[in-house]
Amino acid sequence: PVLRTTLDGKGWERVAFFPKGDRVIRAGETRFEVWSVAGAVPKKLASSPQFVMTGSNLISILAAADGRTIFTGHSNGMVQFW
Repeated sequence: PVLRTTLDGKGWERVAFFPKGDRVIRAGETRFEVWSVAGAVPKKLASSPQFVMTGSNLISILAAADGRTIFTGHSNGMVQFW
């Protein structure tokens, strides 16, 4: 494989792909971003607001099978639908 590009990794610990493989989510403890990876260069499509709930760091993230919803799981047991 040939490395196409690298996104800055500071503050980002998790990666999840959309089912079609055309978008990727990168997430940290307090936010996430959605990137298109369909073209030659990745393009940021969306960013979540900063999570401000005490004890609710993001620990898991998943895109729904239809690609329309993102689910975030948090350390306080909360699940959010985006």
